[in-house]
Amino acid sequence: MMGIFGKMEMVIGMRLHSLIFSARMNVPMIGITYSGKVDEFLKMVEQDKWSLNYKEIELPDMFEKK
Repeated sequence: MMGIFGKMEMVIGMRLHSLIFSARMNVPMIGITYSGKVDEFLKMVEQDKWSLNYKEIELPDMFEKK
């Protein structure tokens, strides 16, 4: 799995393990948050600015993140 993630240009993930694999392989990520554990992980890896709440997300939001 790590090898597959290592070949990605970016990961848009909602599940914690997809974000862990992305961080481990140093692949940029956008986290779609649904629980505290995902929020806390994104903060821990200093990627919380790339966090989108699943209840509020709209497709253009992902493209407007900078």
